[in-house]
Amino acid sequence: MHVMASWTEKYQYIPSEICSTLKQRYNITTDQVYELQEHFKKTTFDLVSCDNSSSDMDISHSMRASSRSDMSVQSLLSSEDALMSSKEKLMSFSRQGMDWDYTKRVYSNLRLAEIRFSIKSSNILTKSPELSFEKRSLLIDWLHEVSQEYDLKWQTLLLGVQIIDHYLQKTCVAERFLQLVGMTALLISAKMEEVQPLSGSQLVYISDHSYNIKELIRMEQKLLNVLEWNVTFPTPYDFLSHLFVFFNNDKSIEMHSKFFIDIFLQEQSYLFYDPSEVAAGALLMAVLYDRKYKWSDEVVEYTGFSHESLYSLCRQLNLVYGHCQFRTRCKAAFHKHTRDAKKTIHRHLRWRQLLDRYSC
Repeated sequence: MHVMASWTEKYQYIPSEICSTLKQRYNITTDQVYELQEHFKKTTFDLVSCDNSSSDMDISHSMRASSRSDMSVQSLLSSEDALMSSKEKLMSFSRQGMDWDYTKRVYSNLRLAEIRFSIKSSNILTKSPELSFEKRSLLIDWLHEVSQEYDLKWQTLLLGVQIIDHYLQKTCVAERFLQLVGMTALLISAKMEEVQPLSGSQLVYISDHSYNIKELIRMEQKLLNVLEWNVTFPTPYDFLSHLFVFFNNDKSIEMHSKFFIDIFLQEQSYLFYDPSEVAAGALLMAVLYDRKYKWSDEVVEYTGFSHESLYSLCRQLNLVYGHCQFRTRCKAAFHKHTRDAKKTIHRHLRWRQLLDRYSC
């Protein structure tokens, strides 16, 4: 009858050199080596159990067991390397006061919400024949100025743009009410994000009294009803805030990522991508310009985006960067990041030159 072998017998096929290597490299005990082998056994193969009732083991059986044990040497060390890499990753997150599993679940939930509310590649102006993407661009440029005037959080602006786009997708908006929709969206997002949100009177004032407070309140009611009170759409910053930790929360990476998203917000092509993709693309652009970091395997694992899959978006971001320097209007986002002497935005480079620099 086959029974479970004793602890020593159970691991008799672990070569002594592996035990010593693991203990020297990672400062672990023999018991921990055995535990690692147990974990490896469960995921890779079934270790041979010993037959205590027989006096000797079948020779061929023993040779197969030894062969499998020898084959496991490199796999065991590779498995341990992976575990140590994972440990380093967890330690990196711990140093930032973050928990890897928890933040990964939050990120995954954001991706699910993004899928649920996605308007990717849809023509949001189909129901509004009086509007054009140029008018949307003008509106968002004005919202950049309003957010700077009242020192609003960046997330407030991004959420306001998301609310506008979702509302335009669902209903017809006349041209004369487009600015009112923008004001209302910013009012709602400020209530969600700001400690001291904007008041209706402030928005009426900055719109040069184009609308009165009653019209603003009525539009707020209408907008909330059309969106069925779903106004917490994921924004690029929701995803971007998870990723800075992979780049040591570098201020230059953060500044350039926000810059690329800001100048892209008012483009029609912004609507061709989900917020998570825009966030990853802007971050990769910051990495390409900064050259201090690489798009590591950990970032790919966390985001689901390889750098190759983001090149098409990055090329568009780089084109927008090149064009916005020479615009005669709609430059609020560009000036927001370049007029401050404390901020140094990298000089624009051609796409091929950018890639060649990164690959060196």
